[in-house]
Amino acid sequence: YRRPAFLGDHVVATTMLEGIQGARSFYRTAIRRGEDVLAEVRSSWCCLDAATMRPARIAKDLADRFLGTGDASARIKST
Repeated sequence: YRRPAFLGDHVVATTMLEGIQGARSFYRTAIRRGEDVLAEVRSSWCCLDAATMRPARIAKDLADRFLGTGDASARIKST
């Protein structure tokens, strides 16, 4: 948190995928009002199997799609 946002402010949140490890993906989010950074957030999300509701490893082809057209394995951490 750096600065407050107020009702009526136009703010933009930009989220970037930083990496993948097993069933988890790691993101960085910046919330801005114009050029001012209001907040920066790091988060991790867990992929779940819809049928079992258990963690599910993120497939390499899906990771490649979101991490770029190159070899995503350099950014995928093995578990």
